Amino acid sequence: MESGNTFEVYPSLDPEHEAGVSEREHSPESQKTESELMLSAFENGSRFDDEDEKARDYNARLDKADEIQDELNDINESIGVASQQLMGLSLTPEQQRLLYEIEQLMAQRKAAETVTERDRLNEAINQKTEAFSNLPVTAEQGGLLDEILKMMADRTEAEESLRSVLN
Repeated sequence: MESGNTFEVYPSLDPEHEAGVSEREHSPESQKTESELMLSAFENGSRFDDEDEKARDYNARLDKADEIQDELNDINESIGVASQQLMGLSLTPEQQRLLYEIEQLMAQRKAAETVTERDRLNEAINQKTEAFSNLPVTAEQGGLLDEILKMMADRTEAEESLRSVLN
């Protein structure tokens, strides 16, 4: 018969147990399953915070990319308008040829599907525009060319910003 005495058990004094490690830590029953770990992370908010932060960063980058793309579209449209105005002026045959080539390159750039192809076409457009600006021009033509060149520089800067946002 037992006398009703209870004894406290001190696992650290038990020679069969390692110091500081309980049997529960090694037991497969005490290990948490994937769903329990997810529930625990959900309850303490850590997983939620990480995902929210990633989602906010991703959405902010997409919003910024959309803004830059809208800016690029506006710049391209302005370049097209200025080019059309330039075409409306009296041009020499050499100026007409270069302007036609620039328009063709701009149409190809608009249809380009890859970034490298657009970059190549932008470089060709810049070269043709520089060649056009090196020809003798009237004051009105020069003003439009200066606007076009400035817009092309703005477009290049915006494209670089877009690349940095997306990378």
